[in-house]
Amino acid sequence: LGFIGDLPLLGHNIRFDYSFLKQAAVNQKMEFECEAVDTLKVCRKLMPEQEKKNLGNACTYYKIEQPLAHRAEADALSAHFLYQKLVALYGEEQPELFVTTPLNCRMKRQATGNEKAKRILAGFIKMS
Repeated sequence: LGFIGDLPLLGHNIRFDYSFLKQAAVNQKMEFECEAVDTLKVCRKLMPEQEKKNLGNACTYYKIEQPLAHRAEADALSAHFLYQKLVALYGEEQPELFVTTPLNCRMKRQATGNEKAKRILAGFIKMS
């Protein structure tokens, strides 16, 4: 969270990644809200309907190399290169696609040790 600061996030299906960051913040009793650009949403608007829109297919469609797909850092770089390509191709004519939007995601608060123990005991009682 210190690394991100007030910067917007960028990713392909960014809500997935954001949910982990948000839950980590909740677990640390910290606030975390941010804005983001989701390249998946952009691809859904720009790519032909019949094309799959996952990160690998979007990179293939826009001729972006992905040497280490499905690795966190490599996928983050791929999303970055995809974003750069999309902005270069469509940024002037459709700038509204590249505006950051707020991410809203409610998370359950972290359970305390006592609450966890109560749930475990309740599960044992039901099994009896």
